[in-house]
This record gives sequence, structure tokens and C-alpha cells, in this order.
Amino acid sequence: MSGSEPCAQVVLQRVRNQIIGLLETFSSYDEQREYAQNVPVAYVPYELLNSWDDFVDESWPAQFTDPVFTEEERRAIAVFNAQLVAVSEAMPDTYPRLEEVLAAPYWIALREAAVKALLSFRQRGRLAED
Repeated sequence: MSGSEPCAQVVLQRVRNQIIGLLETFSSYDEQREYAQNVPVAYVPYELLNSWDDFVDESWPAQFTDPVFTEEERRAIAVFNAQLVAVSEAMPDTYPRLEEVLAAPYWIALREAAVKALLSFRQRGRLAED
């Protein structure tokens, strides 16, 4: 490993911090609206779902280990991820307006799951990225 490549734990800490950021966005309709306003070419609901998949794929349980992820944080990810999978299946592929998605029961449930997951992560907060 060269001096400029981060070790595996630092990479995992960066992933954890990205997950926290995504949970913050999923839990905040204001952030989602701001995202849509700042990046009008992006369809925010799909962007968020796909961004989550960038960090939490099928192999996540084996990768998200101590000391970077606590048992409680892993449970929070599992619960949120299950809700996200259900939402992915419920989301229409017709690109409804953001406000329609925000008012949909499946998106409300996803927001609530994000709020709960975020509580687990906020106990320790973000970790160092260097």
C-alpha cells in the first residue's frame, strides 16, 4: 500500500459517513426539495435510492464490521434497507412529481425509517476520514 492509499478501516469510515449523509437526506423533505432545486436534471427519489445502493449492496453485512459499525448501527441499516427495498418495489416508474412522492405512504414510511436509523448513528456521529 502506498502512502496515499487509505487503509481499509478509513475507507469503511468514509462509507459510514456517506451512509449518515444519505440518512440525513432521506429523513429531511427540505433537503430533498433543495436537492431537486439544485440539481434539476436529477430525479431525487431515484437518485437517493440508487445512491443508497452504491454503499449498501448485498454484501454489506459481511463488510460493515466493528469497530466502524456497531451492532446497533448494523441493525439500523438492516431495518432501513428492508424499508428501502419495499419502497423500491412500490415506486412507480412514471417519475411522479417530487411532492407527490413525499406525500406517498411508502415515502413517509421510508422517511420515518431514516429518522430512526439516524438516531443510532448520531450516538457516535461521523468518524474521521483520514
